[in-house]
Amino acid sequence: MVLALTCAVQNYDWGVVGDSEVSSLGEANAGVASDATKPHAELWMGTHPSGPSVVVGTGAGLKETIASDARAHLGERVLERFGPDLPFLTKVLSVAKALSIQAHPDKKLAAKLHASNPAAYKDDNHKPEMTLAVTPFEALCGFVCHNDMAKNLTEVPELAAVAGEAAEDFLGYMPNSVGWVPAASRRRIKGVFAAVMRAEKPEIEHAVETLQKRLSAADPATLRDVDALALRLCEQYPKDVGVLCAYLLNYVKLEPDECIYLAANEPHAYLAGTCIECMATSDNVVRAGLTPKLRDVDVLVEMLTYASFTLVPIRPRRRGERRSLRTFSSVSLRPPLAFNPRHRRLQLQLTPLNSTPTSRCMERPSGTRAARRRFCAATSWTRRRGGTSLRSTSSSSRRSIWGRTTSTTSRYRRARACISSARAAGR
Repeated sequence: MVLALTCAVQNYDWGVVGDSEVSSLGEANAGVASDATKPHAELWMGTHPSGPSVVVGTGAGLKETIASDARAHLGERVLERFGPDLPFLTKVLSVAKALSIQAHPDKKLAAKLHASNPAAYKDDNHKPEMTLAVTPFEALCGFVCHNDMAKNLTEVPELAAVAGEAAEDFLGYMPNSVGWVPAASRRRIKGVFAAVMRAEKPEIEHAVETLQKRLSAADPATLRDVDALALRLCEQYPKDVGVLCAYLLNYVKLEPDECIYLAANEPHAYLAGTCIECMATSDNVVRAGLTPKLRDVDVLVEMLTYASFTLVPIRPRRRGERRSLRTFSSVSLRPPLAFNPRHRRLQLQLTPLNSTPTSRCMERPSGTRAARRRFCAATSWTRRRGGTSLRSTSSSSRRSIWGRTTSTTSRYRRARACISSARAAGR
């Protein structure tokens, strides 16, 4: 069943003033010219009470329309699992300046926050979300890996000064790291983040002002991307603690059609560009920087997972790439690590002195490992000077690694194609 909708447009301060994707879609959807003097930030498609969609023709709300015959609109399985309401909310965002340093609570925390402060936390639902870039898009997502944070604490004295003893503890943990475990790393990341976010306002203002003067006086050619971002944030939010968060979180640049997944209790901030979001039906946001809105610093500090990652944007499968290549993560169509706090065992052992390797193979769930075992059973690898060659183990075997009957020659060609793709990917 297809319903034509009139959707809500949100005029938040960080939106684009004038022509933008959101203003254009809003005009086309409502049939009314948009106000060019207002910022157009988000267009909502869903049933959330903060911006409900209305069914064209009847004038009834989408939520009420679905509730009137939920089985017909949602289907049996969706109705059974989520109840008589649309379980997701879709948005289009036009971002002119940085959104707040924020995270979305899980279900348990969302219920608690809604009960204690319903004015700020408008529902009791969680809000995991997927963000798809429509234009080149910038964001801060998740904590940088341990060694990158150590580098930033060393090279950015203003950050280290605000973090104080937490920075010393963090840097002191790095050298003799035999027996390093993620839990110890997370505790120290939390210590640094908590010290920065809870620092006194005069101390933050002095540190950010000093940072801005130092970076402005430096040769632009010597500045890192994150330094240029810090200068930009200084202009948008003068003397704000969120400027320092640029050195604690991953700075991600997405190309159109790439996306990131943001789980509950993970910090992030969108910086610039146009994107489409799909999320659970919720508007719960815990903020602590780069915003004039309510800052719930203590809740944010305690809710985060403090998992650190090197992020790899997810991209769609390109024309000509076969699904079978997913077996080899070096040419995986889904990158080895998207922003997902679920841990996966690495073939390369990590230490606190190296980052999460994006060029190394990360083991997939059991289905992929089974495919790899079938591959090894069907073929053997031999190393020769000048490269890698593959030799079939049995000319009489008719069972391929892809789970269907084929000839040995076909197996050989498929495996050679995988090797060529792996080499082209830089393995």
